[in-house]
Amino acid sequence: MYDSIPLWLALAAPEAQKAVERQFVETIGLWLVMLALHLPVYFVWGWVLFRTWEAFWEAVVFWIKPDLWSWSDDEYWDDIWAEAKLTAWFLGPIGLIGLEMWLLGW
Repeated sequence: MYDSIPLWLALAAPEAQKAVERQFVETIGLWLVMLALHLPVYFVWGWVLFRTWEAFWEAVVFWIKPDLWSWSDDEYWDDIWAEAKLTAWFLGPIGLIGLEMWLLGW
């Protein structure tokens, strides 16, 4: 009797692993679909934060540029503000997607 339990667990393990992998793939696919559907939200949110493409690219440059370099150029607070806007632009819609998925029970 006790010998059949490890045998049953050994036989059930691949099926459980496949179910977990299938659920993981479905979850990633759902997130990708939600991100694709929210592209207009990213553009509108970017327009609200940056107003121009030049301001957006300036924020990307400040993100790449080391903070010590910005400090020596007397642009430290501009760097901090641009990086904060870029972070808000990136995380805002992702939080919205998470909230929508939570509200829908996915």
